[in-house]
Amino acid sequence: MQFTIYKSFLQELFLKMHQENINYLVLRGYEDLPDIVHHDLDFVVHNDSLKHFFLLLHNMSKTYGYIIKKDTVRQGLLKVYLDFGKNKLQLDIFCEFRYAGLEYINIYDLFLNSRILASKIKVPNNNYELAVSFLKEILHNSRIRKDKVLSLRELFDKLNYKLPFVKYF
Repeated sequence: MQFTIYKSFLQELFLKMHQENINYLVLRGYEDLPDIVHHDLDFVVHNDSLKHFFLLLHNMSKTYGYIIKKDTVRQGLLKVYLDFGKNKLQLDIFCEFRYAGLEYINIYDLFLNSRILASKIKVPNNNYELAVSFLKEILHNSRIRKDKVLSLRELFDKLNYKLPFVKYF
């Protein structure tokens, strides 16, 4: 499903995060942002920026008329819904990557290995995008969802995938 109604909201959100030096990354599905949101948005927000990130979301709710709703929380993940009335935008906000108490991607390494797109959106480099997506799917879901297989294969074919894994294996 594609949503274009969020365009001005997302443009302002990314601009303000840049201006206010909020340490964040969009993990996947960023190719058409801020014009189109295909599904939910997966963010990594550095612990030092979490409070500032949520304050920004709260302040922007006054302008855009959404209600912030928290859903489920698990270790290192907070699911947040921005309820615009007829439409809801889901944000999955990660502040760490752990499974059964063990870190599988280091947040500091992830931020060191990031890049900024032409649209001024911060994303992980391809090696780390592959590592996060692959490990998250395997560890948390015990499988790779069918809708993710092709994109992971495409990333894998382009990369020296060992970089993010060397630290752990």
